[in-house]
Amino acid sequence: MKNNIITFPIDRIKKGVFKPVPNHQMTQMEYGLEAVEMAIHLFFLLEEELEKIALSEGKTPMNFRETDHGEARDMYAIVNLMSAMLIRKVGVDHMLHDHLDEIYDLIMSSVHD
Repeated sequence: MKNNIITFPIDRIKKGVFKPVPNHQMTQMEYGLEAVEMAIHLFFLLEEELEKIALSEGKTPMNFRETDHGEARDMYAIVNLMSAMLIRKVGVDHMLHDHLDEIYDLIMSSVHD
């Protein structure tokens, strides 16, 4: 049976081929993962609060889980926009930053018309 375990390259690190990142410096990937986790956490908080409000008013809660519902697709986009916003703060590029700027400009132009 073949062993699929990948050996940690400690010898290559000692030789200087790989240089470990100091604990106080996060990589772009780590910032990205942290932003995704935070955006998902914010989604869960929002979902819970919206469900409480809907149920207290005798309404059906929004369905954020099935993509055939518009609110689910909207929330998926919102969570990704929140993630992009969070990593912008630390200077990491995201494919949605330009779209966030465009949305901001669109909103501001409609407010000032």
